[in-house]
Amino acid sequence: MLDQTSSSTVKNEYFQISTVARLTGLSVHTIRAWEKRYRAVTPVRTDTKRRLYTRDDIRKLAVLKTLVEAGHPIGTVAGLHPAQLAERIGSSNGQLPSANTETSTKCRILVAGESLLGLFKAEAAELTEFEVVALHPSLADVSAALPNTRLDLLIIETPSLFGETIDLISQLLEQTSVHRAILVYGFAQRETLRKLLGTPKITAIRGPLRSTELKLAASPEIHASQSRSPGTGVRLPAQAESRDNVPPQRFSREQLARLARLSTTVQCECPQHLGKLLSDLTAFEQYSLECENRSPEDARIHAFLHLASARARSLLEDALARVLESEGIRI
Repeated sequence: MLDQTSSSTVKNEYFQISTVARLTGLSVHTIRAWEKRYRAVTPVRTDTKRRLYTRDDIRKLAVLKTLVEAGHPIGTVAGLHPAQLAERIGSSNGQLPSANTETSTKCRILVAGESLLGLFKAEAAELTEFEVVALHPSLADVSAALPNTRLDLLIIETPSLFGETIDLISQLLEQTSVHRAILVYGFAQRETLRKLLGTPKITAIRGPLRSTELKLAASPEIHASQSRSPGTGVRLPAQAESRDNVPPQRFSREQLARLARLSTTVQCECPQHLGKLLSDLTAFEQYSLECENRSPEDARIHAFLHLASARARSLLEDALARVLESEGIRI
């Protein structure tokens, strides 16, 4: 802590956070978040608790900003020493080694949430369909370090779900130009869940989440990524191909709704979870078809989405049929 006798030294050697923000291009909020959550820098404090930063702090924050903008998660670089930071920039030119946004055929995701971090660490061998672009301990950390690269899906965990959470995720979807987010929650009020009904871009699943459930929920994005031809972007099928190859639906909406009610009486909740996923996929499949018919300008992309969701729905229907047979459930 600095005392009052060091005022001349403070003036010559230290900088207030507003000055640091101006020099580095980072917001005050981001600087504080990196300091508090990742210990990127450790400012000194005056007797009045005001933060003061050194020239070395400013240099490090500027380098971190460059790396984060290149796609490096802040949590992986914040604790590095100056020499390590220089090596990281020099070896990869500020880019993640795997961040080839044109040729990657994996589903590129941003992950936020401590349990999800543990899932991807413990079950990495089961989640090879994904390419993790950014990892964050919590949703609050995401906005401070958005990756400047292509993303296919946001996967976010929050123990408690409130209306403000939905608004924040919707903002992140808009900022990252991602079409959908998978939200894993612990507890939520009924009114909050009703609000999600009007937010089709967010698919909510009650946690804890396992790798198989995650892959099922993300199956449309995984399929779309695997269909991406290296160097040419997304390979879109012809509109006629979409209609000719759409698998027929095995379960009606009425059956899926009935399943949601009946499955609560059995010990295994898999039928209920699969029914919910199928309901979402069926709705998105119909939505894609209607967009395809309504908008000639982007008919091909919606034809592709229609086909992808239909194929994913067919796989889930096979899984549901097998679970129903195993559990002896008739709908």
